[in-house]
Amino acid sequence: MQARLRAEVGEAEAIVRALSPDNVGIPRGLTLEVSPEEGAVTVHLRGKARIRTFARTWNDLMINLRTATATVSSLKERNL
Repeated sequence: MQARLRAEVGEAEAIVRALSPDNVGIPRGLTLEVSPEEGAVTVHLRGKARIRTFARTWNDLMINLRTATATVSSLKERNL
């Protein structure tokens, strides 16, 4: 099973760094790759796991991506 998302974002490097702790504690059987690509972040989750485990992991990643994007955007607006 696999899922891939390419999100167009500003400050892709900062968002990848913010998401890097999510690579720790991934359920057994799953692998996660998060990488910057020319103004975008690519998230790739793959492996063998129960569908519920896979879906929950993906959902957690999307929540964290949204939070990281909003935080970086807010800091950028405040020039921090």
